[in-house]
Amino acid sequence: MMRLTPIVKNIIIINVIVFVLWPLSVLLSGGFTPGDGSIFSEIDLFFKQYFFLWKTDLVIPNSYNGEYFKPIQIITYFFTHGGVVHIAFNMLFLASLGPVVEMVMGPKRFLEFYLFCGVVGGILVTLFDPSSAPVVGASGALFGVLVAFALYFPTQKLSFFFIGSFEAKKFVIGACVISAALVVADLVAAGSELGVTSGISHFGHLAGAAAGFLYFQVRKYIPTK
Repeated sequence: MMRLTPIVKNIIIINVIVFVLWPLSVLLSGGFTPGDGSIFSEIDLFFKQYFFLWKTDLVIPNSYNGEYFKPIQIITYFFTHGGVVHIAFNMLFLASLGPVVEMVMGPKRFLEFYLFCGVVGGILVTLFDPSSAPVVGASGALFGVLVAFALYFPTQKLSFFFIGSFEAKKFVIGACVISAALVVADLVAAGSELGVTSGISHFGHLAGAAAGFLYFQVRKYIPTK
């Protein structure tokens, strides 16, 4: 793992701060009943209303009729995480690949790219995700970072735990194919009698990857300055 670059370091810090603020308020309350009117209950509700990404009904109807969607969620959701493992895995991923991509792009353009992937990925999720469950986490933006790494270093080997190492371009293709298959699997599971899904936004991963690729197609027509 490389030394953290400025933008990557600050993104990690922001994610950790948001992650700590939400459960800390609940822990300090000693527990609460949702909707009991306590300040901690209201804080929890605030995070769920403004830091979770819900979907609209503009393209795909949802069971809750899109009543929970707020535009600000498209920006806040990818700085929010649902658990220690979730944020630890995502931040480790960012710390591993982010510095290399930031060094190639430069800090300002990398920040632009990261926010583009998160926001555009969020818009795609909001409009087209077939699941009605809310989404949180930086995974979509990180898939965009993975796409950028593969475009800059297509033959560089990437390792993923015990699975082995693959060239970056093959790694991205494989990750997207698996994510697409898992989207289908979740849809099948949701429609079954059990109604059990993985709880992971596989569509969000695909949306982030698509946003990352789209950035490189659009950005080359925009002058750097």
